Parts: sequence; structure tokens; C-alpha cells
Amino acid sequence: GPGLGIAGRRRLLHSYSSLVHPGRATGNQWQDETHESQQAVYGNLPEQLRLSPGSVLYARQEPPQEPAQQGRLALRGRETGSALHEILEELGSSGNGFSSVNDGNGDLLRSIERRFGAYGLLDKSAEKRADTCRQIAGLITAALALPIPLVNGESLSPSEIPEKDCCAESFFAATVGRNCGALAPENGGADAVDRVIGFIDLVFRKGKEIYLLDWKSDTLDSYDRETVLEAMNRSGYTVQAALYAAAYDRWLAARFGAAGYTLRGICYVFLRGPAAVTIPLHDTTMSAWSEGLRQCFVEAAQATGSAG
Repeated sequence: GPGLGIAGRRRLLHSYSSLVHPGRATGNQWQDETHESQQAVYGNLPEQLRLSPGSVLYARQEPPQEPAQQGRLALRGRETGSALHEILEELGSSGNGFSSVNDGNGDLLRSIERRFGAYGLLDKSAEKRADTCRQIAGLITAALALPIPLVNGESLSPSEIPEKDCCAESFFAATVGRNCGALAPENGGADAVDRVIGFIDLVFRKGKEIYLLDWKSDTLDSYDRETVLEAMNRSGYTVQAALYAAAYDRWLAARFGAAGYTLRGICYVFLRGPAAVTIPLHDTTMSAWSEGLRQCFVEAAQATGSAG
């Protein structure tokens, strides 16, 4: 997860959403959040940070997989998510993009065995290991072939993105503050609360439009629109989206100016569906998200007794 520095000490968080969760610290590690604690905090996110069916674009594999197929990969847990992210990072940085990936690709299968094996997630039986690797390869290739809805009404699958138009694991840094919401002044100051450092899974462009993409390995009962949005609201994914959008929009303006690129959306691809959700960025989205984050930071600071 992202590294976070506060007053000279370092916290390793499992998600950006943890910024608005008071949490409990053990040494330099924050304890894992339980489902109940997520519900208590993220279930009460400000209205500006909650997603509704009409506020997003949605797509899923057609025809959708049966529930039994969705759940056929029995591997669960944070290690599984980490292994999947590492494989997708490797594929996205390969020099060929995702265009040459298919479930029979030897390089993909070797990458899966290496990454999942390193986490101790594969069976000792060669036959079972091979079967699991094939299942994971099928899951990844299906997700890469899924058309992601774009704001202009078009769609684009990850496998169709030219290598020159995408960047895997793009470095991300921002200073956040409870008085201004998404971004504090770059020089910090009294308003600064946290310096957030992490990586955006994938940045891609379509013409002059920029999209930020995050891979999700969540195991859900279904991957229909309502269930996916409920999971996103429960886990506070818009906290991450708001931080990404504010920081990247500032960088685009500084780098290219008014004649440059425009940040149009934040995309989430649920690998086990597969399903994709795109949050369009309208003129009012950034200010609404910033106000929602400001409220979250104030509540989190009050809960930890650090409100100023």
C-alpha cells in the first residue's frame, strides 16, 4: 500500500481510504480494518463522496460469468491482490503494453507462477499449480479484454491501449490538509496533515483525454452495477479517486497549461467480474470531492484528538 509520512514518522497504510479512518497503530503498522469498522466509517461518508448508479459509467463481461465461474479462483486475501497487481504492473511495463496478453501466453503463465509462488499461494502438486495458473491467466485476460466506458461515449479495453499511451505504476504524491480538503499548499504549513506517497496502477490517454485506472481484486457476491457500487461506497474508494484526481489535475495544468491534456475520469476494473466502473470528472466534481474530503479529515482528526 501507499507510504504515508506524518511528523517524521512513517505509516504504512493498506489503502488511501485509511486516511479518513482513525485506525489503531501498532508500532509503524496500522492494524487491519475489520469489515465492521469499515462500515462504521465509510458507510457514513459525506454525500459528495458517495457514488450512485447515475453518477458512473459501468460495463461488464457479456455474457456475464456465472457465479460459480466468478468464484472458481479460490485464492483470497491481500497476498492474492498483491500478486495480481504485480503481474499487471509487469505486463503494463513490458514494452508491448497489454496487447499481446492471452491466457495461453507462456510469459504470462510463468509470471503468474513466479508471483503467486513467492507468496506461497500455489499448491505443491504440479497439476494443481498448473490448473490454478491457468485460471488466473483466464481471469487476467478477460479483464484486459473488457471494454472500459469512456466519458465521450466510446470504450477502450486495456488490451487496445498502445504501449506509448499508457504508464503503469505512475508515482503519486500529495500533501493533504483538513482545512482545504484534497490538497494542502505544496509547501505544507499549518494546514498540512499528511504527505501521501503511492502509485497509480495505470495512467492512459485517449487523444487529449487522460484516465487513471485502478485494478481491484475484490471478491463480491455479484458484479452487477448495484453490488459493485455498494462495495465501492463501503470501502470508500472515492477517497482514493479524489486524491488522484486533485493531484493529477494540478500536475497536468502545471505541465501542459490550458492547451494540454484534460483529466476525464477515474476507472476501476474489478478483475474477478470482470466489470469496470468509470467515474466521469465534471466541472463540479473536484470541488465537491474536496469538500467531502475536508469533512472526512476533520472527523478523523477529531476522533484521534488531533484537531486543531
